Amino acid sequence: YRAQLMPLLGDAQAQDLPGATGQLARQPWRVQWHTDLQAMAHPAVSHLSAGLLRSIHAKEPDRLSPPAPPDLPDLPDLPDLPMVDAAPDTAA
Repeated sequence: YRAQLMPLLGDAQAQDLPGATGQLARQPWRVQWHTDLQAMAHPAVSHLSAGLLRSIHAKEPDRLSPPAPPDLPDLPDLPDLPMVDAAPDTAA
């Protein structure tokens, strides 16, 4: 879900929007995706796409040799959470 918001960074049309969408579009960051996939040791996530979040003020990387994707930490196992009935109690 969060990666779906990354294309908003630097989006010229979205920069004029009010609220959080416009604020995100005006941030001085750009996403540089890589074609590499990082294997994850997690039961719910097998792989993650590699990429970098770069400042627009950073020196441009050498286009002929893309940086190696960073080593990603293993995600912790998530506990099973009990289901909670969110319906209000109307019995009075």
